[in-house]
Amino acid sequence: MPHPHDTPHPGGATADLVAETPPATTPGTAPGTAVGTATTPGTATAPGTAVGAPVSISVAAPAYNEADNITTAITRWHTYLDRHPAVGAWEIVVCDDGSTDTTRALLTDLQHRCPHLVIIGFDRNRGAGAAIAAAIAATRHDWIVLLDSDGQFPITNLDRFLPHLQTGTATAFSGARLHKADTLPYRWGSAASGAVSNLLHRTRYRDFNSIFKVVRGPLLRALPLESGGMNCSTEITARLTETGHTWTEIPIEHHPRGGGRRGWRFWRGALDRALFVAYLGYRRWLLHRGVLRAPAVPDLTDPTATLHPTGTARTAPSGTTAAHDLSGTAREAR
Repeated sequence: MPHPHDTPHPGGATADLVAETPPATTPGTAPGTAVGTATTPGTATAPGTAVGAPVSISVAAPAYNEADNITTAITRWHTYLDRHPAVGAWEIVVCDDGSTDTTRALLTDLQHRCPHLVIIGFDRNRGAGAAIAAAIAATRHDWIVLLDSDGQFPITNLDRFLPHLQTGTATAFSGARLHKADTLPYRWGSAASGAVSNLLHRTRYRDFNSIFKVVRGPLLRALPLESGGMNCSTEITARLTETGHTWTEIPIEHHPRGGGRRGWRFWRGALDRALFVAYLGYRRWLLHRGVLRAPAVPDLTDPTATLHPTGTARTAPSGTTAAHDLSGTAREAR
């Protein structure tokens, strides 16, 4: 369904993400400011992809005790990706984060109906950050879509992103939740940590903590991710900003959880988020002083940037079980 605010906003947003014609770029403007058009290094259409041609997509998602939601979520993802004319090759990579309910069994059953579903997992719970990092590492397509398995981010939000992926207008997109379907304490916590993160990184993103992201595969796979808990979305926003790339925000819908409950406690999570945001700010300061180097990322103008070495198997991250396809055999990179 068309949305009045579907025009993407590179480098942050105004109060309501309204469409506007940006003024000329101002030299020296920090990434994420609304002044001028932010420059994204290496912006280009994926090699081998004609403008308007279908794009290849990997959905990456963590799952922890999501027995109430996982079947519905993956069925909807499968249906959408399989039928959308703008989607070419695709896969769904889910990392089971040591679930103690029937999540793993449900995923295995779903794999028989969805041969594009790849399952990896941990023997014990390691946190959403570790699970999303493992899922990202196991992807292989040109674009990676980050989702949660709880049904809060409808995959139909991709309707607003796909035209921009086809034309190669940017390398990293983030979904900005205009109306967050969370309880008031969670909305306040997200707003506070987002405001502090914007201040520390000199950005003006409307939704710094959104997990709904669409990023060129080689770029996202190259980012070193450290978070172990629920701060993975904040870290991904910050880490990519460190590389000099700019997020283009597009408004999205956000729904209440489909069922079950959150896998983390509010006050423990709030303390962890505060400590992690402070850590990211400290990293930013060290980078500014030259004490640390920014992560090395691929040159996306290189025509081989989206290709993995032919015949080279990609191993799962430490602590994960092997990825399996429908036949149950370990999958090799293509």
